[in-house]
Amino acid sequence: MSSVAIGIIGFCIMLVMMFLGFPIFVSMIGAAVIGFWMLTGPSMAIQQLTMGPFTMACNYSMVAMPMFLVLGVIAGEVGIGEGICDCLSKWMGRRKGGLLSATVVANCIFGACSGVPGAGNAIFVKCFTPELEKRGYERGNSLAIITASGILSALIPPSLAIINFCILADLSMSYTLMCGLTGGIITTIILILMIKLMGIINPKTMPANDVGEKVPFVEKLKSLKLLLPVLLLFAAIIGGTSLGWFTATTGGAVGCLVVIVYAIFKRVPMKKLLNYIWDAVKMTGKMYPMIVAGSFFGRFIALSRLPQLFTEWIVQMDISRFWLFTMVVILYIICGCLMDVMSIIIITIPVVFPMLTALGFSGPCLAVVLVLMTGIAGATPPVGNGVFMLASVADCEPYLIFKRVWPYVVGLTIAAYVIAFCPTIVEFLARMVS
Repeated sequence: MSSVAIGIIGFCIMLVMMFLGFPIFVSMIGAAVIGFWMLTGPSMAIQQLTMGPFTMACNYSMVAMPMFLVLGVIAGEVGIGEGICDCLSKWMGRRKGGLLSATVVANCIFGACSGVPGAGNAIFVKCFTPELEKRGYERGNSLAIITASGILSALIPPSLAIINFCILADLSMSYTLMCGLTGGIITTIILILMIKLMGIINPKTMPANDVGEKVPFVEKLKSLKLLLPVLLLFAAIIGGTSLGWFTATTGGAVGCLVVIVYAIFKRVPMKKLLNYIWDAVKMTGKMYPMIVAGSFFGRFIALSRLPQLFTEWIVQMDISRFWLFTMVVILYIICGCLMDVMSIIIITIPVVFPMLTALGFSGPCLAVVLVLMTGIAGATPPVGNGVFMLASVADCEPYLIFKRVWPYVVGLTIAAYVIAFCPTIVEFLARMVS
């Protein structure tokens, strides 16, 4: 039996185990062990199974994951998000649709101290939704925008999803994170334009006379101090990395230290602080088996030459890069209807990433695009973890958000195309910093 056929069989075994109810990481490891056994014999399969977890544990880049998780959890609990809301409401609240745009920018800024997709959604629902409803904005549309903009936290550094992607795909972490920053800015601009467009297409989503209270300019200037914690974190992590003082991995520890000092300055009780750290530890414990299993399964897929077969098949079919990328976009949206975001990243990277890079797509830009696509998938039914989480916080039916989120999903998809096909723009900042 050919190696490619074994690769396809292994992939099918993994899918069958998933649908039978096995955990994702068990399905991937089980399929990979069977595949290694068929490809190289029992000794290699046992060696890979026993050595794989230790190899990943010894990977220096893995240190970044728990550090950035601690940073994101504490940043979400010490009032940084509320400060961002207050500041942006004063600066952007008087323009028509300005409060909706402020939610997008708030998620973008909060991503600089979170790194976890949708981490700011619970905060921004509580901060923005009462004022939006008071002014007459449609509830479903407002919640849909908060859901869509929550994906920005997966792009803006320090992005945990991009860090995990770099570990699995062996990419430069600092360079790819800088590409994520540019991609996040592009996505923010497109979402704001979509808000304006929806206001024209469906005027009922926002009030005709959206004018908030006038805020004196001096008060606006004073509100900028509320952004200082975010700027301090961003400067500590990205600034230090860009200047070559430390690596992106070490930057996670530096950012973690900064946010802990800030929490102590805000007089957060030590017991609460330790609980936040313990929450991050538990999240790391859940993610580590997934990453190990994804790496293990990726080795099996690479050894089977399945990605090379797909690449050669696509080249022979003479499909343009545009249509091939469109097929990947559709694949990710379908996956989003069936699986959670982390599972999509781990399962698809071994096949999709080598195929697209072989056809000339930039590796760092692809990392940003595929992370963005997994975020989009998280806003699609019936799984839609991001939608269900927001609906539980906002105490509403998920259908209300699903019904209104589609225009912004289209905007996010447009951003994915821009990032994929305009690598010069996306990598400009990363190259300049390098």
